[in-house]
Amino acid sequence: MSGMGPSGRPSILELLLESRARLEGQGKVEEQEREVDEMQYEKCKFQASTECMTRGLVMKYLQQVAPSLAKGFQEKFQPGEMEVTLEEVLGGYRREGVKLGVKILKNHKSLGQRFKNRTTGTKRRKFIAVEDDVIRAAMSQGGEIDSKEVAKQLNRCEKSVINRAEILKRTGGKKMKICRFSLPEDLMILETLILPRLMNDKLSAITLTNHCVKELATQTNRGKEVVIRRWLSTLQPTLLQHYTGTLNLRVERMLANHIVENYRDYRDIRWEEVAARKEYAGHTVSSLKDMFLSKLKNAASQKYKTSDVTLSKISDYCELVYGEGSSSRLRSMDKPRLQRQQDVINYFEGKVEELGIKDFL
Repeated sequence: MSGMGPSGRPSILELLLESRARLEGQGKVEEQEREVDEMQYEKCKFQASTECMTRGLVMKYLQQVAPSLAKGFQEKFQPGEMEVTLEEVLGGYRREGVKLGVKILKNHKSLGQRFKNRTTGTKRRKFIAVEDDVIRAAMSQGGEIDSKEVAKQLNRCEKSVINRAEILKRTGGKKMKICRFSLPEDLMILETLILPRLMNDKLSAITLTNHCVKELATQTNRGKEVVIRRWLSTLQPTLLQHYTGTLNLRVERMLANHIVENYRDYRDIRWEEVAARKEYAGHTVSSLKDMFLSKLKNAASQKYKTSDVTLSKISDYCELVYGEGSSSRLRSMDKPRLQRQQDVINYFEGKVEELGIKDFL
């Protein structure tokens, strides 16, 4: 039955019902807005408490290991008092994930676990704000750091602390945009780090260390590990494959099948034996590990939407992507990459001839 009045206008009952519905709707909106405000307020409180707790932990740590720095830190940040120490927080999580009253660290259960030698195939643990603050505070004005002592305090391996300190000095802890290596940078690596050593070493035997790449890393504003990886995973394999006639030969599927057929898990893989096989001529241990553990493992993880990627999953992925008739198998490499390879090869061959270097393969 319609609620319209004799004049065709809405009846009083309809107007009342409409008004009631409008008020109820407005009430719901106001309630939702209050909930959002409360969530934002709690988030602000959480962030403020996080910063306060971090400063308090760092202050207590500095009072123990570097009293001279503690005074300046206190004047600048005015940290509050903490009932627990950084060592207790880290130790608690190493033992049982005990919160010790510090709820803020509940999302960092791995903090404090020791991985002196990280198992192949496992993820790296990211540094959190508390650890970064400890490393910054331990740095001297010249940027030097007692990495052994800090590593002990944070329950991390010394190498990871050194690398993190380098990153903090270079970037301030801010996430930097990834920049591809330019041709001049590639040629600089060959000119300053590789060609001088070819007088005595074979091309396949040349490895780089943090010490020898330090100056070049500073000049290019890149991490030492990044420079080393550029040589081991890209430049060295490119040159070796050029001389063995296997440049750009697809080995992903063959590599994945060999590994899944001969090894049970990541820890079992004997990379020296894999790299010694003739079908991988021109590759090195580093280039094969980079291909399998970085490129293929990450791609399989995204494809199957899981972080637990087994060897068989990687093999399945390679069969799908690089198997017979697949588009990736038939697709040629992009022209800029091919051109870069040729530029590097031409430069290297020209320099080898100019310097009279022989018997380097």
